Amino acid sequence: MNTAVLDAVQLALSGDTSLASEHLTELWNELPPDDFFSRCVIAHYLADLQPDPHTELDWDLRALDAALAASPESFEEQLPNVTREAFLPSLYLNLASSYERTHDLDRA
Repeated sequence: MNTAVLDAVQLALSGDTSLASEHLTELWNELPPDDFFSRCVIAHYLADLQPDPHTELDWDLRALDAALAASPESFEEQLPNVTREAFLPSLYLNLASSYERTHDLDRA
């Protein structure tokens, strides 16, 4: 995985949400459109950093779209024990949670 993405994710995990969000957004804007694995990871973490549930939902949708567009092979050897199929349930759960927080219970 891209070292800059890992560094930005580490910022998010350490609680420096403002700087993490800034770095992840910059990386998102610089990525090639077909780097679906990195787009999935970045969108997944950007969703978690959003204070507004509608914006979080938007990023959760982007994360899922990127994962579904990615080949299963693109996930191999990126993160230990993380396959696309193993990551999808987490993305769907986050999406359902975002729908619930935006009061769209039918989609949740």
